[in-house]
This record gives sequence, C-alpha cells and structure tokens, in this order.
Amino acid sequence: MPSLSFPGLSFKFPKSARLLKRREFQRMAHGFKRHLGQWVIIDIRQGKPERAKLGITVSRRYGNAPKRNRFKRIVREAFRLCQHQLPANLEMNIKPRSLAEKAHMQDILKEMIALLVPQKMDNNGQIWTNNGQ
Repeated sequence: MPSLSFPGLSFKFPKSARLLKRREFQRMAHGFKRHLGQWVIIDIRQGKPERAKLGITVSRRYGNAPKRNRFKRIVREAFRLCQHQLPANLEMNIKPRSLAEKAHMQDILKEMIALLVPQKMDNNGQIWTNNGQ
C-alpha cells in the first residue's frame, strides 16, 4: 500500500494537542461557542496560540464502552487529519449526538471541517477554505 507524503506536515496526535486535565475541560464551560452538526456537538473557545487542542466527552448515556471508545477513536482520527486546517489557537470539546453511532470517520471529518475551518469567498463568489492556499 503506497503511503502519502506531505513534506513539513506531521499528522501525529501528541499530548500537547489534547485537553487532558479537569480544569481544561472546566475552562471550556466559560466563553465557548457551540456548533451543532448532524453527528457531533462541538464547543470551541479561543486558547493560547500554540496549536489546536481536542477534548472528547462521551457519557454512558451514549452507549456501552465499545460504542464510546469507537466514537473517541473516530474523532481522534478525524482531528488528526484536519488539525493543520484549524486555527492554531482553537480549543474544542466534541460530544456525540444520538446519530453518531452510525457515522463513519469521513462523516465526522467532513462535519468538523465544515463547522470549524474558516471559509472565505473569492471575487467570483466561490467558497474556498483558508488552509494556506
């Protein structure tokens, strides 16, 4: 299987790209903006200008442990692939909606990009994403 190479881009998901501590999640409760999608609820707030950070909250109400773990795995992978398109100072906490157990990684990825990546219009009225191009 051939591997894709993007010089200068790292698709790793280090600890510095995660919300880990309780106080980081509590800070998300103040001054956040909520985006509702078909599959997920994304709470975002402006953080330190280091890099985009991801937190995932999945309660027991969503389902048993394998269902919760599958959702977290899918969201982490989607974030890993689109992190370079996100603003660097963005902190986000993602929660599943009830339909999320039917979602695939591509569905979550498309929704994250649609909700979070700043979009601009060119002179012809065409929408393009601000990902450095």
